[in-house]
Amino acid sequence: MILNYQESTGTSSPFGGISGGNIALWIILGVIFVLLLGYFLFQYIKSRIERKRTKAATAEFKKNSKIYWYETTVKINKLIQLNRKTHSEFVVSIGKLKMSQINNTTKNILDDLLDEYEFKNFIIQNPSFTKEVQEIERLRDLNSNLWDKKIPNLLSDFEKNIKLAKEELEEVQRTSFFELKSQEEIEATFEETYNKKLYQ
Repeated sequence: MILNYQESTGTSSPFGGISGGNIALWIILGVIFVLLLGYFLFQYIKSRIERKRTKAATAEFKKNSKIYWYETTVKINKLIQLNRKTHSEFVVSIGKLKMSQINNTTKNILDDLLDEYEFKNFIIQNPSFTKEVQEIERLRDLNSNLWDKKIPNLLSDFEKNIKLAKEELEEVQRTSFFELKSQEEIEATFEETYNKKLYQ
């Protein structure tokens, strides 16, 4: 009977045409298939983790941008108030300060603001603040004694921005926990900086 089986199939294997070489080939193909499946599964899981990390980093960036924008609007509004006060108290020739000293102080403060690490990373890098960065540069480039005459709309925009920035920040604060500096605290620190630079 074994002899008839070999004659009818033309092979010597009782498995119906699967020889030792064919079994090895199927095992190799199976291993390759499992490795490819493992590789694609690994890549899929890796990309999901990366997307999750990117989403978290983007959310953190937006949160930090809103926090720092709020602080920046408070500082600029305080600078506008202090500048108006200083110019209203300015007396030509007999006062304590020179006009150039007042103008240079505001320019230097705005330069320092534009050079801050947080400003460069959270405001300049955020495309939604492009217009605001240009407005700050415009303030810096114009002598502060001309602000009320030449750019009153810009000054009023900054007054509106502080309310909008605070509202946006309060929305973010509902979903994530962080300590927000009070407007008074930011203004007090900024006023101290302004006075130091003004009376250097």
